[in-house]
Amino acid sequence: MYNISGLGYDYFEAQVGIQDQGSVNQVRFTVLVDGVEKVSYTATAQQGAQRIQANIQGGSTLTLRVNSVLEAGNPYGVAHAYDASNWCNAVLFKDNGYASNQLWSDETKTVGVWANRNLNLWNSVLTIGGASYLNGIGTHANSTIELDIRGKNYNSFTSIVGSADSPYSYTGGKIGFKVAVLDAGKAVLRESDLITEQKIGGVPIQISLAGGSYVQLITLDGGDGIGGDGGAWCEAKLSTGVMLIKVANLSAYSTTSTPDVTIS
Repeated sequence: MYNISGLGYDYFEAQVGIQDQGSVNQVRFTVLVDGVEKVSYTATAQQGAQRIQANIQGGSTLTLRVNSVLEAGNPYGVAHAYDASNWCNAVLFKDNGYASNQLWSDETKTVGVWANRNLNLWNSVLTIGGASYLNGIGTHANSTIELDIRGKNYNSFTSIVGSADSPYSYTGGKIGFKVAVLDAGKAVLRESDLITEQKIGGVPIQISLAGGSYVQLITLDGGDGIGGDGGAWCEAKLSTGVMLIKVANLSAYSTTSTPDVTIS
């Protein structure tokens, strides 16, 4: 149990799972705030890690609980046999408007690896074309990260997107980025223009969130497969005001139509 009273944290997140051993193990992970269950997940051996998140706003205590499950076919006869369990990358964070500090809905879909908060897929600083960013999301094509913005009064989204600098020598491949704003029924209200980029630096993307309940950050393969398509949504931020992004050079990227950006 952790004392979180007065610390101002909004959300908890961890990647959970059973340590690699055995074959039929099951455990139940539960997150409780002030003794009330917020989220639970039953993990099975060999299943891999699962992201779990919880809203902890206003809470005084945070409890992380693991319970054994006596599964059918367990050859050991006791529920807790070989149930060593892991809470990986467990973090508390505050909603400061950045997409990396929001809860990601169950509609979030990533490919092969986790989408990382404030790091690229190789767990290092987010970098596009040699420029580094403290805030953002590292992801990979094809993937969708969905943010629940109901009741938050955000009215604009901005980000710098691009192919994330990789520690490997792969230099080919195009990658695409698009933002979709959905209403409460998950119907699309509007979409940004599709930006297709090929390792040439960061590109601004901006869209109105007016009337929206959900925002989807969509990373695509650019039309030539997903090889080498590690992407970065840098300084991805939701705002209650109008945010303008300055663009120095438009020749470095292409869109399917007029760019949804403001030039100044």
